[in-house]
Amino acid sequence: MNTNGNIYTVIYTTVVVVVVAAVLAFASETLKPKQEANVKADAISQMLTASKFYEKSELDAMSNEQKIDAYKAVAKSSVIVNTEGQECGTLDLSKQEIYTTSQLKAQDKRIKDLLKNGTADLKLPVFVFEKDGQTVTVIPCYGAGLWGPIWGYLALNEDFQTIRGAYFDHASETPGLGAKIKDDPSFRAEFEGKKKVFKFDTMDQLKEMLSNLEKSSYGYKFLIQDFIPGDDNNMHILTCYVDRNHKVRFMAFGKTIVEDHGKNAIGNPVAIINQVNRDVMDQSIRFLESTGYTGFANFDIKYDSRDGSYNYFEINTRLGRSNYYITGSGFNAVKWIVDDLIYDREPEEEMVIADNENLYTVIPKNIVLSYAGSEEIRAQVRRLYDEGKVSNPIEYSGEKNIIHKLYAKYFMYKQGKRFEEFMRNEGVTKVRG
Repeated sequence: MNTNGNIYTVIYTTVVVVVVAAVLAFASETLKPKQEANVKADAISQMLTASKFYEKSELDAMSNEQKIDAYKAVAKSSVIVNTEGQECGTLDLSKQEIYTTSQLKAQDKRIKDLLKNGTADLKLPVFVFEKDGQTVTVIPCYGAGLWGPIWGYLALNEDFQTIRGAYFDHASETPGLGAKIKDDPSFRAEFEGKKKVFKFDTMDQLKEMLSNLEKSSYGYKFLIQDFIPGDDNNMHILTCYVDRNHKVRFMAFGKTIVEDHGKNAIGNPVAIINQVNRDVMDQSIRFLESTGYTGFANFDIKYDSRDGSYNYFEINTRLGRSNYYITGSGFNAVKWIVDDLIYDREPEEEMVIADNENLYTVIPKNIVLSYAGSEEIRAQVRRLYDEGKVSNPIEYSGEKNIIHKLYAKYFMYKQGKRFEEFMRNEGVTKVRG
């Protein structure tokens, strides 16, 4: 055969490609169990590092088998949960089943699908470790870094509020900069002991936290305030509009009956009754007008039964997500900003107050009654239902689209199931509608 001809070149190239492909395929299949073992051992090492039951340096010195033995010694349970926090599966501890980085990446893609399409089958594992009488819950996380994906594990103490430890890894972050999330122990230490809110029963606990805070990398403000007792019924909402001349044109005050108890929306009002409280309103007017405020103001306020005072927690410079309680009372929340800034109309002589009694709710009637807190409030809720003074933005009597109507029914059904789970966990007695 002519070694300089085209036929020889094609045959030679084909043979080389086939042989190399076969060798690579053989090597891949041969090494696959070892690669999978390394991936599993690495993930286990990261979880154990986050749990603070083992130091990273200690785990780095272990073989894969030793890491698995260490995992077996502390792992007590591993379950799969959905977006509602409900258990929907388990992982086999005897086989050290875990979620690899590729599985976490798949969940990240589903989150994007959720944001885009409104639905996604989200499921993530939760691991529970125990050692020396301490219980730690470890949760995986995954997201985008500057140059590639980052992932890791957060470990929570038994109160599910305090971060015990953390571990992060990356695919291609810059050495000395983004890569520090993996290489620098001080970065992981920044997460330890952190909470969104700290509650202290003694002065010693407060002093200990402030001492830890001083040693940490935290460099911003820290608010310390008296803890105000009371359940959802003690919360109130106040929505105001202040015009361009810094005059309050409109106010709507409401008493919260129920707040959302879910982890992703905790504290958001889901049932409100309109009220008028001129003392609170007048205090708010003085504050807003003396500071030169303009635009919408949405206050979170809590009643303190110890001294009868109303305490302002925060001001949101926008309409709240539950502002339909204003609409339900018979007032258009955006009328004031349109009249002020678009039509340039002079304000009415007197400030307008949303004074029509109405119950705003996005949960079923029996849930509202169960969380009402007192027979007086329950009687008021029942009366408002009887009088037809109830507004629910999810349910619209004029809706003609059967799909939309069915979705509204399904949404309320799901809300009922969610809150029934909260009630079981919190020991709340169910009240029939």
